[in-house]
Parts: sequence; C-alpha cells; structure tokens
Amino acid sequence: MSAVYEVYEQDYQENIGNAETAIAILGPATTLDGPTRKKLAELDEFLDACRDALRLMGNDSAGNPDLKARITGYKKDVQRYASEATKHRSRLNRAALVDGGNKGDIEMTDQKTRLAQQTGRMDQQSAKIEEALSIAAATEHTGTDTLRNLRLQGEQMRGTTEALDDTNREAPVAQIPRGAPEDPEGAGPVAQEPAPQEQPEAAPNHSALSQASLELLTFYLDDGVTGGELDSIARWLCEFERRAAAVGLSLNRGKCRLAIAPGAEVPAGLDGIETCSLDEIEHLGVPCGSPEKIRAFVERVAQGAERKLRVIASLPDAHVALTLTKFCAGFVGVVHLMRATGPVFDYAGIDRVTQSCLATITGIETDDASWTQASLPVRMGGLGLHSCADVSGIAHIAAALDGGPHLPALVAPALLPHLTWQQDDTVQASLVDPRLATYESVLEKIQDVMQARAEYEGRGQKAWSSALATEKRKNLLESLTEELGHSGQLQGQALTRAQDRIRARIQSGSGKHASAWLYGNPEADTAMWLSPAELAVAVRLRLGLPIAAAPGECRLCGHGATDVNGSHAQTCFGSGRRTRLHNALRDIVADFARRGLLGPSIERAVFANARRKRPDISYVRDGTTVLLDVAVTYPLQLSQPHYAARAAAEPGGAAAAYAVAVKERVYNAIIANEPDPREWKAVPLVVDTFGAWCPGAITELRHIARANALREDRTVSAACQDLFHRLSFSIARGVARIVIASGGARPDEADPP
Repeated sequence: MSAVYEVYEQDYQENIGNAETAIAILGPATTLDGPTRKKLAELDEFLDACRDALRLMGNDSAGNPDLKARITGYKKDVQRYASEATKHRSRLNRAALVDGGNKGDIEMTDQKTRLAQQTGRMDQQSAKIEEALSIAAATEHTGTDTLRNLRLQGEQMRGTTEALDDTNREAPVAQIPRGAPEDPEGAGPVAQEPAPQEQPEAAPNHSALSQASLELLTFYLDDGVTGGELDSIARWLCEFERRAAAVGLSLNRGKCRLAIAPGAEVPAGLDGIETCSLDEIEHLGVPCGSPEKIRAFVERVAQGAERKLRVIASLPDAHVALTLTKFCAGFVGVVHLMRATGPVFDYAGIDRVTQSCLATITGIETDDASWTQASLPVRMGGLGLHSCADVSGIAHIAAALDGGPHLPALVAPALLPHLTWQQDDTVQASLVDPRLATYESVLEKIQDVMQARAEYEGRGQKAWSSALATEKRKNLLESLTEELGHSGQLQGQALTRAQDRIRARIQSGSGKHASAWLYGNPEADTAMWLSPAELAVAVRLRLGLPIAAAPGECRLCGHGATDVNGSHAQTCFGSGRRTRLHNALRDIVADFARRGLLGPSIERAVFANARRKRPDISYVRDGTTVLLDVAVTYPLQLSQPHYAARAAAEPGGAAAAYAVAVKERVYNAIIANEPDPREWKAVPLVVDTFGAWCPGAITELRHIARANALREDRTVSAACQDLFHRLSFSIARGVARIVIASGGARPDEADPP
C-alpha cells in the first residue's frame, strides 16, 4: 500500500463520515428550507469527493486483490448513501409540493386541493343519489319520471366526478410552467409522464388524451413531441389545449411544426401549424430525418463550432481563451450531437481546429505526441481538450443504452421490438468505428455489456471515456519511451533515467491539485490568470516541448548554461527568484491558517535546543505544535535521478522523496532533543515544479482548509479548491517567470515591456 493510496483512503473516510452525518441530519427534516437545501448540496459534494477518492484509489491498487476488495466495499457504501440521499430529496420535494412551497406562474398545489375537495363533494352527492335510486327502485309507488330523473342525475354526477378525477391526474402539461417542483437530482423543473393505464375500449367519459392512439408521446420541460396517425394527433392536441386552458396555459401553434408525408391531408384540428417533410424533423437540437439530412445538419453545427473556436482563439487574453476553449467550444459544443447521431460525421475536423486554436493561443505547434497528451483529461496530465473523434462512437453507444429503459414510457408497445439497439444502424456503425477499435480494452468492455456478459451500470460514456483516456495515456508513455530507445542515442542506465524523466513529467502533471492553475478559480476574489508568455512556458513544460530554440547563458547566475528544456532554470538559485516562489507559497498557507483562527507564526524560533532552525509556519492544533516547512523541488534534475524514478512511479513521488531525505531527517533530529518530543509534529510542505505535492502536505493543507471553511461559512471542498488553486497558480507563475528571466524562453514568448 503506497503513501498516496493512504492519503486517498483517508480522504474517502473523511468524506464518507461527513456524508453519514448529513444523512443523519436530513432524516428528521420535514421542510425543504434553505438550510436543508444547503445540507443536500453538501451531501452531494461529499459523495462526489468519495467517488473521486475511490477512483484514485483504484488507479493505485493495480495488482492488489485485497485493496480492490476493500474498494468494492467502499463503493457499496457510497451507493447506499446515494440511494438514501435520493429518497430524502424526493420526500422533501413532495413535502414542498404539498405545502405549496414551489410557486410559479400557476399555483398547482392549490388547484389540486380545490379539485380534490370538489371531487369529494361530488362523491358524497353521488352516493346519496345511488342510495335514493335503490330505495326508489324498491318502492312500487315511485313514478317512472322520478326514477328516470334520479338515474339521469346519477349519470351526470358520475361523469362530472370522473372528469374531475381525470383533470386532477398528473398529465404532462401539469408541470410545464415555470416554478414546477425540482427533480430529485436538482436539474430544475421536469415534465413528468403518468404511468400508462390500460382502459377498456368502450369505457364511458374517458379522456381523449388516453383514447388517442399515439405511437409517441414525450415531453422535456416545455418541449414535447407526439407521433402517430394524423387524426389521433389532432384529437390529442385538442384535448391537450383544453386541459392547458383549464390551468391557465395556452399552446402557441405558431411555434409548432407538423412533419407529414408528401400528399398527406392535414385534419381540421391541426390548422395553424406549419408543416414540413419528415426529413426536416428536429427535436431538442437533434436532427431526426434521413442519414443524408442528419449528416448535413451535423456538418453545419460542426462548422459553427469551428467558427466559435477561431473567435475564442483570437481573444487578447490567452489564459481566458484557453479556458473558454475547454469549457465552451470544441468537444462540449457537439457532445450532445455525438450522443444522438453517432459517427455519421467525421468529427476529426473539430479536433484539428482545436489543435490549431491551441497553437494560436499559446504560440505552440504541437506534434502528435504532445497533442495526444493535450487531449488527455487534466487529472491524467493533459489539458482536457478531449478528442471528438475518439469519443463519438462511445457517446452514441452509451446514449442508446441509457435511453433504452425509458422507451416503454415514450412509445407504443407495438413499436418497441423495432427500437432495440441491435436494429439501430448507427449503434452498429459505432461498434465497428476504426478509432474505437484501436483501444482494445475499451472495446472489450463495451462488447461485454452489449453481449450481456457484463451488467450495464449506467453512465457508460463517463466510464468508457475514462478507460479510453487511461489506455491512450498508457500508449503515449510506451511510444515515447520506446522512441527514445530506438533512437540509439542513449543506452543502459542513461536510457533508463531518460525514460524515467518522461514518465515523471506526465505523472507529476497528473498529481492531485497539480493542475488547478489551468482553468481559473471561481472562489478567488482577484483574477488569477497567467500572462501570454507565462502560459506559453507553463504549457510547454507540461507537454514536454522545448522552451528555447538553443542553449544559452543563464542570466540569473551568470555562469550556468540554459538548456532547451528549462532544467537549469528550475534548479538555479541565482537572483533569489526561487526564494520569492518559496515565500509566496508560505504566505498563502499562513494566510489561510490565520483566517482559520489557527494563530500561525512565520519563521519564529520555537526550539529550545536549536534556536537557529526556524520553521516557515508554526501553530498549535489539538494540543500539538505543528511545524510546516515549504520547499519546491524539480523532479527531473539530472543530479538526483532517484527523484525522477520516484516521480515516475507515482504522482508526487519526487516531493515525497525530498521530504523524507531532507526535511523530515532534519526536523526529527531536532524534535528528538526537545524535552517532550510528543508535543511536536513536523510536516514538510514539499511540492515539485509541476505542482504535485507530497502526501503529508495534502493532508495538512486540508486541515487548514477545513479550519478556514468553518470560520468563513463555506464548504470544505470550496475552501480546499480555493487554497490549492492559489498555491498551484503561484507555482505555475513562479516557475514560468524563473524560466523567462533566465533567458530560456523563446524571444516571441516574452511579455512586452
């Protein structure tokens, strides 16, 4: 069991304990007020943090069956708490609906209450009439007119009662207005479908909504679609409008479209609606026509996505442009289409434009290897610029499996046998997509599900995309190290060390919180963005690209030679810039500790027997004096090859090796000479220049963030995000400025004077 695994497991235990506490608090809650909503949100954060920790624990438990079994038990606990959270959320949402807490354009709760009261009164009157009928029928002196009138009143009363009951049902239109209750996952108002109920064909007084023999009926919020015979659609639409009017709503026929076959005659009930061909059907931004029309539609959307990418790339702020490229353009702009249409279109064009935009934003022309790394998730050492071409097939297959269970509620039973994924040409095309075939382990996972050899657990796109990225990262590391060996320039121990440095660079970039600098900090009160020159250097270092055209003299120390990879600059102590970086990290940690009321002292003499040794930060927590010593190390330095070997084995390995070899050795020796060594705890805050922290530093920094969260009334996860982003940003900016100041950066990447 590695030290990194222990950190992740400790993180899991902490968050699962918080989730258990939140569940206990939510148990007696009866109203969906502000504190309850906040507690539900915190519970979601705790469970998400547990899932992240389990994922990282799984990555670190390869080949250890005992750890895998333990992780499986943890996953079951998370699923159990998630199920309880859903039940509490649903219960509280129902309570809010009954209490009239969710009010929008229509007071649905009051409407239902009035209808229920009126129905109850009708039931009582109907029962009295039935009783009168039975008595009158048993009395031979009762006149024929009296019996006929009583029967007529009874039939009218029963018809009125059934109509009121039918209006009181939760028809789709009932939850279309704004202000509808939120769904259990907090996604906003949802149009819920009633469960289909079988009725006798000749049942009297039954709603036209149920009598209409529709083949398709589905709503998402206020967007609905129906399918079937034109006469059936006309009857359904007229009844729909009548129901809507009863609750104060109206249908805008001018915004509706009717897709019909050529030459079909439109019934009178569908007048005022624009008609179109079946090839022109679009719903929720997805084309539903012929393959040719779908391909043309997707091509237009792709062209729009490419234009958006080029506009973003032209922004003057490079760091903001990179952030917008990841979150607002490229992959995220077409993922909905990929899920709906599959690989009917070659999305590689969007990938090429994204690569071109990265070059425009950072001034970096990426080769195949660096672009492959850039397309990896941030947590795997990439830039998070996901490849559309790689994921399009996976997205469509997952969408088909995710949507399958919902089909019985949306389409007529007779159509279900024709709508299986086995008969879907686009799903079959996705399964034989050449790009997917290059990732054998991912394709095997998908085929196991499709052939019923494994159970589908949902969220397939996320799970399979993660597996694809893992295999892509593995292939990248193998190709880079093999290419180095085939070059013949290095052999033996020199080759091994060079390969370790390649692995260490990518591993360090995938360390926990190492990449927080990439895409902004929503918790920051001030802007934290790198300048164009700083961003270019930081991205080059992350992707392993040269930062200089040729070696030169170091302008920091005056006697060293800079190299094209910036190695000398990151180990040079000239001009005091490394000291400035150290002090910046120290001050951020001390500020958070001060705001958490930990009472930190900076560089104060605390030892009785070693007055000259002053830790960077000291404070008392739980009766123990905690001593923090900040250090930044370069994991790829040639003079310390064991650092690269440790970093290649696990993220933060170089920082952990430095912490043990330098900091802990010194402080443990000093503490051992103090009167009571048990009152002291030394924690090295060591981080490498790629942002990967040693495990002990992550644990202590989270303690500081937790104290800060309690004092500043925010969640622990928000405080952690804020603290680690500030530290990550300071590291990225500090290292980039050192490289630029040393003369190692390219001339065209220097900031203007």
